Amino acid sequence: MKQLLSLPLILSLCFTGCKTIDTVQRTQVGHEDTWISTSVSTDPVTQDWWRIFDDPVLESLIEEAVIANFDIKIAQARIREARATRD
Repeated sequence: MKQLLSLPLILSLCFTGCKTIDTVQRTQVGHEDTWISTSVSTDPVTQDWWRIFDDPVLESLIEEAVIANFDIKIAQARIREARATRD
């Protein structure tokens, strides 16, 4: 009996999902030429670039990621090994 009562509800939800939506008005966006910056910075990126934001949450997340990133640790170990065999 419960299934029979829930059938109209299910059908109404299904048909409501099929209702066509109104057309969306598109907003005019500026021409893409204005998006492109003509000035290019030649300054090198510092290794601690995130510190310029002065955000303690960002700093703790990056610190956590560096500590837990085993790929970086493996790469550092390989560099140390290569340097040791070179000398």
